[in-house]
Amino acid sequence: MLKYTLCLLLICVITSTNAAFAQQDSTAHKYTYTETLPVFEGGEQAMFRFVMSNIKLPKNPPKGTVVLSYVVEKDGAIADDQVVSGLSPAVNAACIKAVEKMSGKWVPGTQNGKKVPVRFTMPINIGPPKHKDRN
Repeated sequence: MLKYTLCLLLICVITSTNAAFAQQDSTAHKYTYTETLPVFEGGEQAMFRFVMSNIKLPKNPPKGTVVLSYVVEKDGAIADDQVVSGLSPAVNAACIKAVEKMSGKWVPGTQNGKKVPVRFTMPINIGPPKHKDRN
């Protein structure tokens, strides 16, 4: 049986941390860009390790990517977590459970000196380890 690894690429809307612009989701008042983004306890690498160690996959999971969306609330809790693009109900549920375990382990984001909820998107790649050629 192939040993599966989880490769996380965080698309945390870190693409632009320009303090002059804050974008707000008009329906739910959740930001996607803020002056300061939420930070997971221990930083980004700690978050990767945390998620990887908390995903309990079923046997022989399908290969591919699960894309999750969630909000880091003003108190560092995780809310409104959902699957944007999934692989199977069991794999999707395992990924959601791992993200929910991050609840309370965040320093919230701020805008204009106030704590605000911030929406994140996280793709989680499921599959065998990828080996790079070292030629």
